Amino acid sequence: MPDLITDIMGHVERLPLRPSSENALLPMYEAVSNSLHAIQDRFGDEEASTKGRIEIDVIRADTDEENPRIVGFRISDNGVGFNEDNYLSFRTPFTRAKIQRGGKGIGRLGWLKVFESISVHSTYENGKDIEHRAFNFVLRDREQLEETGYESCPTDGPGSIVYLKDFMGAFGSKCPAKTNTLVQRIISHFLPVFTSDKPPRIHLIDSITVDLKSEFDGMTRDQKEELVEIVLDDQIEPIIIKHMRCDKRIRPRGNNNHWLVFSANDRGVKEYAIDEQLGLGLLNDDEIYVGAVTGDFLDATVNTQRTDFTISEDESKEIRRRVADRVRDYLGIFIEEALSEKKRVTRTLIQRYPQYLYVSDTLDEFVKDLKPNSTGEEAIYLEMSQKHFRRQKHFVGVERDIQSAVDHSEAIAEKVDEYQKYIVDDQKGALATYVVRRKAILDLLEKLKGFDEQSDEKHHLEDAVHELICPMRVDSLQLQIEDHNLWILDDRLAFFNFFASDKQIRTYMDGDSSERPDIAFFYDACVAWREHDRSADSVVLVEFKRPGRDDYTPEANPLRQTINYINLLRSAQTVRDLGGGVISGVSERTAFQCYIIADITQKLEQQLYGFPLSRTPDGRGMFGYIDNPRAFVEIIPYEKLLSDAQQRNAIFFSKLGMNT
Repeated sequence: MPDLITDIMGHVERLPLRPSSENALLPMYEAVSNSLHAIQDRFGDEEASTKGRIEIDVIRADTDEENPRIVGFRISDNGVGFNEDNYLSFRTPFTRAKIQRGGKGIGRLGWLKVFESISVHSTYENGKDIEHRAFNFVLRDREQLEETGYESCPTDGPGSIVYLKDFMGAFGSKCPAKTNTLVQRIISHFLPVFTSDKPPRIHLIDSITVDLKSEFDGMTRDQKEELVEIVLDDQIEPIIIKHMRCDKRIRPRGNNNHWLVFSANDRGVKEYAIDEQLGLGLLNDDEIYVGAVTGDFLDATVNTQRTDFTISEDESKEIRRRVADRVRDYLGIFIEEALSEKKRVTRTLIQRYPQYLYVSDTLDEFVKDLKPNSTGEEAIYLEMSQKHFRRQKHFVGVERDIQSAVDHSEAIAEKVDEYQKYIVDDQKGALATYVVRRKAILDLLEKLKGFDEQSDEKHHLEDAVHELICPMRVDSLQLQIEDHNLWILDDRLAFFNFFASDKQIRTYMDGDSSERPDIAFFYDACVAWREHDRSADSVVLVEFKRPGRDDYTPEANPLRQTINYINLLRSAQTVRDLGGGVISGVSERTAFQCYIIADITQKLEQQLYGFPLSRTPDGRGMFGYIDNPRAFVEIIPYEKLLSDAQQRNAIFFSKLGMNT
């Protein structure tokens, strides 16, 4: 046998094939590709699909294991066989015999990189005679081809059998072991073959026999082919895209769903997961998208190892960009549905977490940038948080640039405008967060004004409502503005300078009274530092009664109770302010405003009879001015208290563009 005239061992050693699940299968792919070419040579385009046959037998270890490991493959075909031309081509590394088909002349060297035992048995026509050829292919310096005894092909006439056995090194452990995985990988690798109109019959034989074309057709739900003309280096290059919606079982790799397979000469070369570009999960819950991209330009530019294309990065990006545009058009309905759902979830999250209100201004852009599997609330919230963090970090840099600027240049002016918008958005988000918190408080108040099924009292006690609006037995020295919800009564109450909640009068005024007004406010515009006329401008008293209460008596009349508090406060000599100073009494000009929070039941109306009170314009409450002592009084039922607070809060929602 003649030798290959080249440094075979050196070439094999330099082949860039590392152990991986895909590279472990490359020699089998190479043998199948040779079989496809041999069938084409024998039968031509018209008869290849009806007469051509390829069988891929899986060789497993002879063990008692339930699923023995794969040790090799037997690839047989009824192609033209290893005739003199093909045999010469096989013996000539880097041969140009199959250059028009994308052959680089070194694919079989990959066999030596991955397998220890390689043998070929072939029948071919030599004129009118039928001849046979059989040899082992061995990795060594000389006599790499050694003749062996011939094993007849399983078909009549010409054909070949290639045995690839005993993996080298770690390739064996990387080889996929499941039949279904092999089916999916072969279909994925030869996608252009299975999507063509006339492929030969290809069977995978393991514990079962699988017709790969039928398997592919059975897992393909929809197909559409289109021609795209792409301008590269001032040349128009036609590219063919075959769009397919397929069963998710044949997805090429890992957890990604959607793929583009760029092929050359009827073989897959480069695969790209495009989930990120599409922003889609599974289609119809169980489908993936596969696009087979082919064309003369790709055939002419595939590299020696058929692992990539010898084109510039700019050309590669332009091709992928144009192809991706067509894919998005093909999957337009699915993309719109996904974006619509992501928008809905994002809007819901903004309502719940209004610090992200600024996202509403660029909602379309935000959802397009979401990861494809970011469809649930948690995933989208995490991405909102990440973007918020990066946004804050960016504007820290903008602020630093502004502060360090020497002059007010045009660039700095733009940064100032950008930073001002950031501040406005940030403040808007803070306000929205506050408004949403207020709504949650009002929802709780609505519950408290109703029945308590666990209590004999039927309704919640007034203490529960009191605690919700303002903690009990404290004064304003012990609280911050965020610690109480006085805005439920009146937004202005949140800004009183001093108040006491359910504390004995003697703890903040002279005298020995142990009475406890529910809440007493003392207000003047500058109480903490006024040096002259240190008397309160106004005093506000709030009294809570249990929701639904209807056992009022003359001794338990809430208005008379409030009048008693007014008289006690008027008789006191000093009121201590925030700084430890005093407000010298409550003068004649001090205005008293009293809120009684109570449902206006029949018994309460009876106790209020004779007082100068009128119905509020909405008919739900009562108000009036009494002379002795002088005070403005308002009776607010719980339903009105809640409704009025909700309406005030709803105005904020409306101004912020949020739904209540």
